[in-house]
Amino acid sequence: DRRARDVVKSLETNLKWKSKITGILAAGCGMLAYVTRYGLGSGPNLTCTTIYLALRYVSEQRGLGSRLNILFDNTSGDNKNKDVVAFIGWLVLMDVFEDASFFCMQKGHTYTYLDQSFNTMISQLMKECIHTMSSLLSF
Repeated sequence: DRRARDVVKSLETNLKWKSKITGILAAGCGMLAYVTRYGLGSGPNLTCTTIYLALRYVSEQRGLGSRLNILFDNTSGDNKNKDVVAFIGWLVLMDVFEDASFFCMQKGHTYTYLDQSFNTMISQLMKECIHTMSSLLSF
């Protein structure tokens, strides 16, 4: 069978690469964007991982304060759930922070600084042909 021998032809029916971009606006550090393979999905695991990575970055850049304030998008599947609350509580329990709080944006919040920055970045990405991860990283 020619299709079995031709690697390119055998890939035609496979799902194309899709990615999910998660943005975090860190005080004093700007917007941090995290790219994951779309097939990994979203949810509390991705939310906690991006919070962790952002906290590591901020810690290396300028150090962490004693209080953690997080402002989330208003999605219950990703942000408003027991896993994310437990992770934030664990950060306090481990003395990373003295206290922590999180807030969720109201419906229709698309005019905030983070959303505007994120929309600008996505619009620019959609104008480009990005064929490799290295071209995405150099964008």
